[in-house]
Amino acid sequence: MASRFSAPPARAPRLDGSLSMLYPVKGALKGQSLSLSALLMIDDNGRISEARVLPDDPVFVAAVLAALKNAIFVPAQIDGKAIPYWTVLDFKFTIDGPTGPDGKRLER
Repeated sequence: MASRFSAPPARAPRLDGSLSMLYPVKGALKGQSLSLSALLMIDDNGRISEARVLPDDPVFVAAVLAALKNAIFVPAQIDGKAIPYWTVLDFKFTIDGPTGPDGKRLER
C-alpha cells in the first residue's frame, strides 16, 4: 500500500476507541493461538475502505473482520486536511490449551 502514496501524512490514521472481539470458538476448542496483521485502507471519513488480514486463517480472520466491522478511525491528515491512507493493526490470540463450550480448559 505504501507505493500508492507519494508522501507520508503529517498524522497517520489511528483507531478512535478500542476493539472488542470474542475468541473464535473453533480456535478455543482446538487450543489454537495465532498472531495476525490487518492491513487497512482508511478513507478520509475514518472508515475502513479496504482490509486484508494475514495469515489467511478462516477461523481467526473472521473474528478480526467482525471486530473491525464498525471500527472508526481518526483519518490521516496532511496540512490539516483529512486524507485516505493505510495503517496496520496487529492481533494476537493466545490460549493455553483447548477449552470446552463452557470456556474451561480441557485436559489433553
